[in-house]
Amino acid sequence: MISVLNRILNVLIAIVAILTVVFGYKLYDRRKELRERADLLASRIFDAAKKLDPHSPTAIASSLDASSPDKPLGWKSYHDSPEQYKKNLETFVTTVEKVRTQRDNLGAKLAELAKIFELTNVNTAALNNPEMYKGEYNKIEQHLITFYKRDQFLTKHLIETAQQLDP
Repeated sequence: MISVLNRILNVLIAIVAILTVVFGYKLYDRRKELRERADLLASRIFDAAKKLDPHSPTAIASSLDASSPDKPLGWKSYHDSPEQYKKNLETFVTTVEKVRTQRDNLGAKLAELAKIFELTNVNTAALNNPEMYKGEYNKIEQHLITFYKRDQFLTKHLIETAQQLDP
């Protein structure tokens, strides 16, 4: 009876051992996948930060390097100091919010310019749309160039007229 019980227990232990190996392997694969995902996200955030830096005083890319695990956005950095990691990401988020605010303000000011110059053919709602703003911006620019040329023409002719009246 004990030998039968022993065999049953041995079979159960073997099954549990096999299940442990299978689930351990699946867990390892999942961990590897999550780490690759984290590395991809960190590198994309770093790439976005590099694109924000040119012609700008932000210089956040240097604080967000993700090229190796030891860098500010690497997994080891998160493991060693989650607070610093979150602070680095918050710097990036804050900069992105500032850029968005700047974009919105510029769109609003361009819409205000269009209103001041009574440009009725400008879609002011499109001025905050990254895919559509360029066409509307070009319309405003062309109108302003036309106004500038007209003002130059009028000023030139006013000066010429004034010179003829006052010899």
